[in-house]
Amino acid sequence: MSSANRVFVEISLYSLQLVIVAGRRLVAKGDYPLDAKEALLAFFAAHQAAGPAVVLVSPKQSFARLAPAGTGGTRTETDLLAAVSTSPTGLTPPLSVVACDAVTGEPFDSSMEGAILLAGATTESLVAVRDQMGALGLPVPASTCLALPVQLGAVVAALQDMSESTRVAVLALGENDSVLALVSAGGVEAVQSVPVGYAQIFEAVKAELGLKFRAAATKLFFNSAYDFADASDKIAVRLAEPLQAALSGFPNRPTALQVVGLPGKQAWLGGCLAQALSLADWSPDMAKMCAQLELEVSPGSEPTANALSLVQLAATDEATPAMWQPGFLGERPKTVSAPVTSAPAVAVTAPVPVVLSAAVTPPAAVVTKSAVVGKAPAPVSRVAAPTSRPITPAPVPGKQLPPKPLKTVAAVPTSKPAMPAPAPRLAPVQAGAISQPAPKAVAPLVAPARSKPPVALYAVILAVVLVAIGVGIKIYLDESKQAKAQQVADESARLADEQARKLAVERAEAALRLNPATGLPGSWQHADIGLTSSPGAATFAGGIFNLTGVGRDIGWFKDGFNFIYVPLSGDGSITARVAAMEGSNRVAKAGLMIRSTLEDGSAHVSLLLENKNTNYKLVSRAKRGGRTVVVDSSGNTVFATPIWFRLVRAGDVITAYQSSDGKQWNLVAGTPVSVPMSPVAYISRAACSRELTPVMLPVDHVSVPGWSSAPSGMNSGK
Repeated sequence: MSSANRVFVEISLYSLQLVIVAGRRLVAKGDYPLDAKEALLAFFAAHQAAGPAVVLVSPKQSFARLAPAGTGGTRTETDLLAAVSTSPTGLTPPLSVVACDAVTGEPFDSSMEGAILLAGATTESLVAVRDQMGALGLPVPASTCLALPVQLGAVVAALQDMSESTRVAVLALGENDSVLALVSAGGVEAVQSVPVGYAQIFEAVKAELGLKFRAAATKLFFNSAYDFADASDKIAVRLAEPLQAALSGFPNRPTALQVVGLPGKQAWLGGCLAQALSLADWSPDMAKMCAQLELEVSPGSEPTANALSLVQLAATDEATPAMWQPGFLGERPKTVSAPVTSAPAVAVTAPVPVVLSAAVTPPAAVVTKSAVVGKAPAPVSRVAAPTSRPITPAPVPGKQLPPKPLKTVAAVPTSKPAMPAPAPRLAPVQAGAISQPAPKAVAPLVAPARSKPPVALYAVILAVVLVAIGVGIKIYLDESKQAKAQQVADESARLADEQARKLAVERAEAALRLNPATGLPGSWQHADIGLTSSPGAATFAGGIFNLTGVGRDIGWFKDGFNFIYVPLSGDGSITARVAAMEGSNRVAKAGLMIRSTLEDGSAHVSLLLENKNTNYKLVSRAKRGGRTVVVDSSGNTVFATPIWFRLVRAGDVITAYQSSDGKQWNLVAGTPVSVPMSPVAYISRAACSRELTPVMLPVDHVSVPGWSSAPSGMNSGK
């Protein structure tokens, strides 16, 4: 790769997303959990990426939107920093803060009169990015900035060609709380904190999947092999209540929701949250966005909506203003590998040199406090004070002796009292050389002998020592017990994680494993029902069923069609996306069916696409050998393929749904319909051509009870 390659990285609490750009071409993209160290190293090695520009998604961040200052109003950096320092962020100073225009994203200038967007994080968290990248074995960042303004600004830019009334609620995830912003083409209109973050997501996953440890929920959430289709809606409902309350506090109601900071494989959560909040899942046209930014995209590197902010960054160069990427206010955080913290000065334990006059010589074993003339006194270590006040000589003009370290006297044990030592002899002192009066008497350096303390004192000391030893032993035993319990809990969590991952992988593999006898996955079977001019065929590859059918019709008193099915014992449903129907006959049919038996005159309910992909019909036969009737028809309404169909059985009651995206479902008119069914019915895809030429039906994203061919992480409609 060329040396002109640039890499942009968004690093969050649990994952890392990145794009690599050569000139005006996006050449590679990727997203990885932070524990995927080998994959990350391989990505960087393959693309020779160095010196990345990093945007940090902070675990907790300060933020605010300051109202316009008004005509003639002025605001300084000091004013903005004061606004942050007085807000209840719960962050430990020092903080690093950025500010920009809430409409245009231009970096703060004191002449700005409009609304200001403020964002900040601890300086320590910004500095720690270098350590985190180093721990992963990745290149040291060339620059680091905060992700929040970039994330919100990317949505503002994407809304520029949309209606001014379009508003998106943008949820920027943190650890225990997140930022919820109201964004439109006119900028960031409001921001507030919501008590929903990764911690609450993991608790919801743990609860809905019946997991014992939250660590297992964390691992499973970022496990790309696990399919959350069965639990996704319930997880979202658990998280929606505080978000709904926050939305009601906005000046305008948004029409859509965008969750930023999630890797692509976990983007299903955004769609489910939007549905739980009765909002649309906002997903910009990334191909259109790249074209507007004059950014070419290499094949296979097409970005998804979760990479919108990185695409905005990648489109900037020396000739393009870097909007929504403001510089830090005040002093920029130092780029050192160790966190920057403010700590008190460390006490000096070595003896402090003292400046003496030529005429004064201090006693050999006396510790004095003094300082070099003109400098602040250095901190000194605390030592046992002598029994007499030390003599502090005053500086005398003229010659000065070089500083000499003073000697300290070791403390004498009191267990063996020593004889009193003779008083030290002091050197003669000239008159006027000492600024303070001499002490009345010079005490000996060694304490005089004392009489032995009473036996009761020793008993008290012994009791205190024994109590201290007992407390220490108890603390040690308690800590050992807690450490062992934590070790057992960690091992249980690890085993649970391994089992969850194994089950997820087995489930994903089982969905694609073919039965040699049928050529179809799992328990799927293939059959021709009734009269057909030639046998049909069915194949499965890459998650797609291809059904070829030649049959008379699905209708009247007997059916003739081709059928791929699985038995359904009791209640259940089938969901699938019909990619297209290829056949020459205008009334060729293909779609989903729930059928009581495999006889040609069996009772059934079928939701079928016909008229060369233009409309659909819901038909049913209420009893064996009866006539098939049309329950509902879309008539002249034209539907574009691919289209999603769903049939749900609850006893003898069948309900039908259709959708254009597999997320927003519409009840088919005329349902639910009651049709007597066997205890074991058959759920399937069916196709008939009405002529000798076969009809071909590609179907994917199929989900039935206990089995799914939908890609991992994608909402299959359940």
